[in-house]
Amino acid sequence: MKGEEQGRSEDVALIVGTDEERKAIKVLRKRGARIEGGLLRAAEPGRPVMGDLVRLKPRPEIPILCDVETLYEFERTPPADAEAPPSGASGHPGPARVVTDAYRRGWERVFGRKDRADDPDVN
Repeated sequence: MKGEEQGRSEDVALIVGTDEERKAIKVLRKRGARIEGGLLRAAEPGRPVMGDLVRLKPRPEIPILCDVETLYEFERTPPADAEAPPSGASGHPGPARVVTDAYRRGWERVFGRKDRADDPDVN
């Protein structure tokens, strides 16, 4: 048994149940040090693959524990808004904080400068 365990993969899945519609299998997958939860559905021609494409090989002694063979690994790319800020950016969330002198001159040119001393509504 010891020699058999040494050749085993570090990519295993434990079947924990089915979804409410009984069309997918719920699994806990251990890849190396990571543990992930997921749903397994049968691959169908013409339907997109929404994750890794895997083949499960049940272990004879515990059939709900399966070795996982990855046939296609889904390329995980971060969303466009999660990109690192360009060099020199402040890195704060939200819109750019534009405070250059050219911006201020343009603002005054478009909206005019208001003399606060003549404005009775100034707080």
